[in-house]
Order: sequence, then C-alpha cells, then structure tokens
Amino acid sequence: MKHSQAAKTLAAAGMTACMAPAAIAADGSVITNDTASFRLVMFGDLGSTLSINQGGNVSIMRGPVGASMGLNINDSTNGTVMGKWDELDNPNNPATRLVVAEIWTSNKADLMPFGIIKNNENFFFWTWNEGATNPINFTNNSTVQLFSARVQMIRVETNNAQTVLANKSITDLPSNWNGVDDGQTQTIVGQGMNLVRLTYEIQSVPAPGALVLGGLGTLLAFRRRRGV
Repeated sequence: MKHSQAAKTLAAAGMTACMAPAAIAADGSVITNDTASFRLVMFGDLGSTLSINQGGNVSIMRGPVGASMGLNINDSTNGTVMGKWDELDNPNNPATRLVVAEIWTSNKADLMPFGIIKNNENFFFWTWNEGATNPINFTNNSTVQLFSARVQMIRVETNNAQTVLANKSITDLPSNWNGVDDGQTQTIVGQGMNLVRLTYEIQSVPAPGALVLGGLGTLLAFRRRRGV
C-alpha cells in the first residue's frame, strides 16, 4: 500500500514539476558576466553590406556601462557608436524577465542620415545583428521561452529627451530562443535616429533533469512527513 501511494505521489510530483517554469522565471536567465555580440548593418542598392559601427560584430559584457563599438561611419565628425545590454526585471510582469540592448551614438549624430553614398553606392536600408558571432548564453544549459520582442528607433535630443520614431514587433524569432537575432530590414533614414533599443521578454525553461530532481525532492519531502 505504501509503494502504491508513493507511486501516485511521484506521478503528482512529476506533474507539478512540469508546471514549474512559471515559478522559476523570476530568477536570472542570462549567465553572470556574459558577453554577446552586436552590430548595426546597412545595405546598398548594388548589394553591398557595411557595418555602421566600424568595429563590426563587437562583443559586449552585460551591465549598465556602455562599450565602444567603433566609429560611426556615417558621421563626418568621427562620433562613436556605443552599446550596452543586460537582463532586467519586468515591471509589467514579474513572471518574466527582459533582455534589453541599446545602441547609440556618443555625440547624438544620426545613425542613418539621408544621402549615404559609399563607393558610388547608395545606402537606404539597415538592420541590427545580435549574437551573430557570440550569442547570449543562458544558465544551467537552459533554453528560454520568448514571449515578445520589439525594436524601438529613437531620436535623443540635445537635452536628452527621447522621441520614439518607430516601435515595432520583431516577428521572426522562435519561441524557444537561442539568444540570436539577425534583425529585420528597416527603412527609417534621415530622421535623426541615434538610439536603437531592442527588448526581448523571456522566461527560463529548466533542463529536463532539473524537473526530475524537483519532482524527487517533492516526493522525499512527502515521505518524510508521512513516515513512509
């Protein structure tokens, strides 16, 4: 009888463990001191691709401090493209987390002004690359469930006031996200865009072994209480 009860309890524990990810979401999902690569790219009408930030794919350590991504090749005054990213609490939903990345110009110069010509080629389109050479890494060999992703194109004024020029959903990422975003081609040019903000709403999904261990832990606690 005791074995039968224990089996039923283990089955119940397994069901509870399968429902566990929602409770785990408040924990950090990204590895401490992780680095991930970022760049901005523009496309020419003859098929060329150029990095807007001279450094190309630059790996940046997560945290609140911006890192140089190289000169802004569209700025004659030699301003620098800066970047930072981190995992943050979600103020609108404590069950999920936000990975937020920002790429901006140090002198508030436009990232994509009108009339860009490089080597007799016109450049009208651009995008971002996140994780192309160094993806975001998640803890405990986990994957993350991606609930939403957005890109905001922003003009930061000289007084640091921000005007959102566009706020778009990123629609081509898988629900089980691997920390890579190759971007979506954009057409905003000549509007003073000097800040790009990427936001990914995620939730941890623990590895199967973690679920089994959670279920066994529940069973052992039950057996201690019952004296089984």
